[in-house]
Amino acid sequence: MPPAPRGAGYGSADVKIKHKLVLVMGLVIVGTSALFSIVLYRTQRRALLKGIDANLLTAASFTEKTLPDGYHDRIVDKNSVSDEEYLRIVDRYNRICEERDLQYVWSVLVKKPDEIYFTSGTSTSHTLDVENQDWASFYDRHNDPGAFAEALERGEPTYMSFHNEWGSGRSVLVPKQDVHGRTYMFGASMDTNEVDALLRRTLWRSIGVGALLFCVGVLITVPVANTITRPIVEVTEATKRIAEGDLEQRVHAKGSTELESLS
Repeated sequence: MPPAPRGAGYGSADVKIKHKLVLVMGLVIVGTSALFSIVLYRTQRRALLKGIDANLLTAASFTEKTLPDGYHDRIVDKNSVSDEEYLRIVDRYNRICEERDLQYVWSVLVKKPDEIYFTSGTSTSHTLDVENQDWASFYDRHNDPGAFAEALERGEPTYMSFHNEWGSGRSVLVPKQDVHGRTYMFGASMDTNEVDALLRRTLWRSIGVGALLFCVGVLITVPVANTITRPIVEVTEATKRIAEGDLEQRVHAKGSTELESLS
């Protein structure tokens, strides 16, 4: 059997070129769609959190103004505030949470970085049920002082997302100083379940838009790939026939200057 002509097999190579071109263009479309989805998600998330943070800072500032003048200045120990006065504060904070759709509002006194005490707070149910007492008592020691470390270090309003025994959400801590130079903080938090659900819907919408862009891109890519590879196929087929001995072959492939010169 005579050896195969040196030009044999070029047709399959042309098919591979076309497939590779479609693959590359498809990857570009996928990458662009993914980037679009990520940018859309992060942009909306940033905008939502910015709005939440602004509301939390306003709530924390408002909460401070509802306390009696010099409230933190006179706190020394757990006997500094009577039970009656503290319950009035809890009740007032509950109403603030209900009116402003907040999760909790509170204040703490920082005696040491690892020794922090509640000086006001909200009940988890937003009701004043003395029998079940679902709020932090006055001068209760906070069991997670590390949560205040960043705000103490920065000395300015600090925002964070949290998940602990009190629930999950977004909060702000606003450091202050009393007349004795001691640091105390006001805090406010908001449940972000609805925001998270909205962001998930946004993510799925952006993925859907990305998938649509991908499908449209594929529909465009295939004919474009055909247009690009058709001249290469024509030149390759002519070269194959020439290699097989047909020296009368002529081809007038249109495309780039180099491809026309090769023709």
